[in-house]
Amino acid sequence: MRVHTALGLALVVAVGSVAPARAHLVKVGMATQKLLLKSAASHRKLVFEGFSDTLTPSEAEAPADVGASLLVVTDGAAGPGRSALIELDPARWARKGDGSTLRFVYKDRKGTRGGVRKVVFERGALAVKAAGPKFPWTGAAEPQRAEVSFRLGQEWHCASAMGENTARGFRAKNQFAPGGCAPLVCGNGVRELGEACDDGNVDDADSCTNACTRGVCDSPSFESSWDAIYALVIERHGCTAAACHGAAAEGELDLRAEHAFANLFEIPSSGSALERISPGGPRRSSLWLKLAAKVAPGSVEIAGTPMPSGLPPIGDDELEALRLWIYAGAPQDGVVDGVQDLLDACLGEPTPMAIEPLDPPAPDEGVQFRMPEFPLPASSETEVCFAQYYDLTGKVPARFLTPFGNAIYVNGAELRQDPHSHHLQLIYVDVPPDRLHDPAYGAWTCKGGALDGSPCEPVDQEACGEGLCASAPTPSVACIGYGPPEFSPGLLGSIIGGAQTAQAYVERVPGFYGLLPVKGVIYWNSHAFNLTSGDTRMHAYDNHLFTDDLRHQEQRIGDISTVYYPAGTPPFTRRTVCENKVLPPDAHLLNLTSHAHKRLERFWVERTDGSIIYENFTYADPVFSVFDPPLAFTSVDPNQRTLRFCATYNNGVAADGSPNPATVRRRSVTPSNGTPCAPVACTAGRIGAACGGVGDDDACDSAPGAGDGRCDACAITAGVTTEDEMFLLLGGYVLGALD
Repeated sequence: MRVHTALGLALVVAVGSVAPARAHLVKVGMATQKLLLKSAASHRKLVFEGFSDTLTPSEAEAPADVGASLLVVTDGAAGPGRSALIELDPARWARKGDGSTLRFVYKDRKGTRGGVRKVVFERGALAVKAAGPKFPWTGAAEPQRAEVSFRLGQEWHCASAMGENTARGFRAKNQFAPGGCAPLVCGNGVRELGEACDDGNVDDADSCTNACTRGVCDSPSFESSWDAIYALVIERHGCTAAACHGAAAEGELDLRAEHAFANLFEIPSSGSALERISPGGPRRSSLWLKLAAKVAPGSVEIAGTPMPSGLPPIGDDELEALRLWIYAGAPQDGVVDGVQDLLDACLGEPTPMAIEPLDPPAPDEGVQFRMPEFPLPASSETEVCFAQYYDLTGKVPARFLTPFGNAIYVNGAELRQDPHSHHLQLIYVDVPPDRLHDPAYGAWTCKGGALDGSPCEPVDQEACGEGLCASAPTPSVACIGYGPPEFSPGLLGSIIGGAQTAQAYVERVPGFYGLLPVKGVIYWNSHAFNLTSGDTRMHAYDNHLFTDDLRHQEQRIGDISTVYYPAGTPPFTRRTVCENKVLPPDAHLLNLTSHAHKRLERFWVERTDGSIIYENFTYADPVFSVFDPPLAFTSVDPNQRTLRFCATYNNGVAADGSPNPATVRRRSVTPSNGTPCAPVACTAGRIGAACGGVGDDDACDSAPGAGDGRCDACAITAGVTTEDEMFLLLGGYVLGALD
C-alpha cells in the first residue's frame, strides 16, 4: 500500500528549497589578472587569466561531464559587442594531477569550437586562449569594459574589467572580482527576465537577434501555439486522416480543424479515466501519454494503443512542445514560451498565461481555496506573502466534521495555478478575527472582480463580490516573520496545501485522512516569475476532498527544534549532528524525507538495532521514502520505537581533507536575505589559517605584504537561504492496526 495524502504532500513542499520552474544558475565573481581582446574581423584574439577562490576543480564536476562554455561581452561608447556562447568540446578536456593539484586542461590547436585553443582550469585560477576567424564576434570592436564568463555545469564564473584600447587590442590587468555577475547577460544561452529569446549565437538574421529580441523567422507562421501544434504535430503525423480521427472519428474523437480543440480540452477520454487534455497536467492528459508511449515505450503507463497508431512516432521536440503547451494551461490563444523553437515555427512574442480555473468540488464532496489574485508585472520575479480569512461553518456536511465541528476530514487534493509559479504554499494560522486589522497586515482590499482595489472587511466573505478580500502582498521568504509576531507561522507552520510545481494531484487513498480547520487565516506564499513583456495577475485553485473513511489519520513528523543544529560548525571542518524521535505506541511509519541545505553531505535515519531505513545525499532533491508496507513500531519499550536521525555537514573540507575555499561558508556570497556571518579563517593566501574578521585580509597573505590574502570563511549559519543551514526530519505515520 503506497500512501500519498494531502498532508504528506504538504510536508514535502513546505520547507525552503523547492524544485525550480526554470533553471537557477549560480553566478560568482572572478578577479582579472590579465585580459587581451582583439575583436576586429581581420584579427581576433582572446587571452584571459583570472583567479578566484571559487575556482575549484573536482572529480565530481569534471568539465567533460557537466559541460563548459565561454562568453565574452563588451560595452563602450561605440556600443555593445559580444562573442557567441562557445560550448567547449567535452572530448578535448584532459585531467591532470589529483587532490590539491587537480586541474583540467583543454587543448584544440585548430580552435574548432569558437577558436578556443587552450583552457587551463585549476585551483584558484583560469586561463583561456582563443584566436582566429572561428572566434565569433558581433558588435563594436573598441570597448571600454569587457566581461569574461566561464560556465562549468550550473555555475558561472565572471570577470569584469575596465581597460584601454591600444594598437595590440583592448587590454586590462589586475582588477578585483565584481561583487556579482550581471543579472542579465544577452548571449549566455539562457532566457532571463527582460529577454525575448537567447540562442547564444551571433547570427543576427535568425529568429533570435544578437540583442536577444525576436528576429527574422523563415519557418511557417502561426497566430498561436495551439495553431502550430495542430498543424505541425497533430495534422502532420496523420492524426486527422479520414480513416483515423478525421471523418471516421476513431475512438469517438474527431480531430478535424474545426472540432479538434473542443474535442480535446477537458474532455474525458473514451479509453481511460483521464481527460484528453488536462490543462496544466501533461501526465494526466491521455493525448500526451499516448504519444509519449509511442516515442519512448515503457516510459509512461496508459491504456490503449500508443499513438499515432500504425505510423512512426512523433519527434522528441514535438512531444516536448506539446508538454510545454499543456503545462502552460493548453491555451487556444496566445504564445507559450519555448514552443516556437521546438517546432521550428514562427510565432509572436510569448504572452502571459492565465490557466483555466479548476472546477471546485461539489459542495458535498469537497472545498476549494481560491488564491486572491495579485499583479505580476512584465519581466519580473517575486516571492510574496499575504493573508486571507475563510470560514466554512455550515458549508460542510456533518459526517465529514470532527465531533466538535472545528475540523474537516479530508483525503485527496488537486492544485492548479498559472504556469508562472515557482512554488506555492498555503499556511494555516489561527488568528482571531479581532486581530486581523493588526498593522502588520497592512490594508485589506478586494483582489479581482469589479471591486478590485476597494477596501474590504476580511471576515465578510461576500464583501468583494466575485473578487476576494486579502491583505497587501508583502515580499517574504516562506512567510517567515510575516504578520503579528505572536502569529508568525515559523519555519514549518501548519501547511494545508501547495506544491513545488504549477500543478499537483494527490490521489485519494481509502482509509487515510487528514484534518483541515473549518475556519481561520491562510497565509498565501507565492513565488512567481513572468518572463514575458506583458503584465499579468497570478491565480491558483486548491481543491480538498472530504472523506468519512476514518480508519487511519496521518500524523506529522516535523519537530522544528532541531532545525538549526548545524549552526556553528567551524570553517574547514565536518560535523555530524543527531537527535532522536520517539514514535508513539502502535505507530506505523508511512514515509520519511529530510530537509537540509547545500553543505549537507549525508542524512540518515536508523532504528535502535543500527539498521538504516532512510538515507539521502542530495539537499536539492531529497529522497522521499514510502514504506510499503508501513514499518511497525508497536513495542511497549520506547527504545524500540526510537528513530535516530543524523546528518553530516561539510563546511569546506575537500575530498583529500584539505581546506576547500569553494565550499566553505563565505561572508562575501551571503544573499541579501541570508544570515550575516563573521569571517574567522582565510579563503585565499594562507587558506585555512585564522583571521580576525572583515578587513583582516593582511593576516591571510601568503607572505607579509603579498596582498593575496582574503579573510572570508565563516562558521555555518542558521537561516532560510541555501547558504545557511537546516536539519529537519519530516514524515508521516498512523496509529493503530492497519487493515
